Amino acid sequence: MCRGASKFEESKGILTPDEDRQNYTALYNKMTIPELQAISGNTQLDWKTIFDALFATVNVEIAADESLVVQAPEYIEKFFNTFAGGAISSRTVANYLSWRYVYGHAELTSQAMRDLFFQFDQVVAGITEPQERWLTCSNLVNNVLGFAVSGPYVSQYFPPAAKEELTAVPAALFQNIYSYDSWSWNDMAKTLHVPTNRDLWITQPSIVNAFFYPSMNSITFPAGILQPPFFQSNSLQSLNYGGIGVVIGHEMTHGFDNNGRQFDELGNLINWWTPATGDAFVEKAQCFINQYTNYLVPELDSVIPEAHLDGLQTLGENLADNGGMRQAWNAYLRYKEANGAEPVLPGLQQFTPEQLFFINFGNLWCGHYTQAGLLNIVLNDEHSPGKYRVWGSCSNSEPFAEAFGCTPEDDMFNGENLCQIW
Repeated sequence: MCRGASKFEESKGILTPDEDRQNYTALYNKMTIPELQAISGNTQLDWKTIFDALFATVNVEIAADESLVVQAPEYIEKFFNTFAGGAISSRTVANYLSWRYVYGHAELTSQAMRDLFFQFDQVVAGITEPQERWLTCSNLVNNVLGFAVSGPYVSQYFPPAAKEELTAVPAALFQNIYSYDSWSWNDMAKTLHVPTNRDLWITQPSIVNAFFYPSMNSITFPAGILQPPFFQSNSLQSLNYGGIGVVIGHEMTHGFDNNGRQFDELGNLINWWTPATGDAFVEKAQCFINQYTNYLVPELDSVIPEAHLDGLQTLGENLADNGGMRQAWNAYLRYKEANGAEPVLPGLQQFTPEQLFFINFGNLWCGHYTQAGLLNIVLNDEHSPGKYRVWGSCSNSEPFAEAFGCTPEDDMFNGENLCQIW
């Protein structure tokens, strides 16, 4: 049972080309339910019946010729052809679906199952102690009732004064860039046939992350990330611009990366660039693809000799890292023009405020990986591992080279060969 389900899951992963997974246009295939049924082959699966059942709980009526977006029609066609050809048995599919359901809820069942997940985390994440029960319960409550839990958190750790100070950072950046399950499903399903609400929060305020939503053309910065080391009120602004400033610039640059550029100002998937602009972008993006693909990962030599990053897989995030840091730096220059030079930081007098900008940027991605965790990131993650995010961005930065006295002969400065789009 396990071998069959595992083999089936592996086969699913190779039906869609890697380049298509990075291309929103290739993933946007509008068709009707009958057209979807047609590419599903001679099967007993009835898509209209499935959609009716899914949306029945929220009283949304699905028309017989309802239009929908199928991300990978070739995947569906290949899958059902494989299934119809007898290469995959119905029992294998049933086992796989059962396994995915159990896997998604196993940690909620018993301590024995939680121990198995802990063993997995020990290998992949390097965790040495299981999570304490109070923290497990707290995370579960936060996942389900995130906004209720986040209220006291925001009141205590993100007062109005801090919010007011922070609003100056994205304003400067804008000036610089050319002047659980059923509840979640019901909330999402109710939005069918309803115009997009760009003010809708899709995450929780306590999350330590930031987001760009291309279909809304909006960016979100929860209170959880508006804390040290990303942002600290009444601190040196070089640290804040090198921290949350870079994060804000990163998310803004996503609007113009290889994926975000495919959406217009309203979040519609449309090619709004001229052919010449698109060609110039592709040419400049290739520089980043080559740069990051050339980074070797020696920590994986015992598993994959001469392992290296995938510059295409990580292109969007690499563009956002580089563009975000560049825009944050230019915004910091605007701050200095308006407010004057900053003093040195007590205890770190050997570093100038300009150097501290880049030091804090590097501090954001300082970390350690187990070999298994690093392998998983290199093979599957759209982000480059932390140190390569820093190396790549800083080596393309002339201000970094100037701040630390780098020359074209140094590894940390690409000189005339540096990559730049935004």
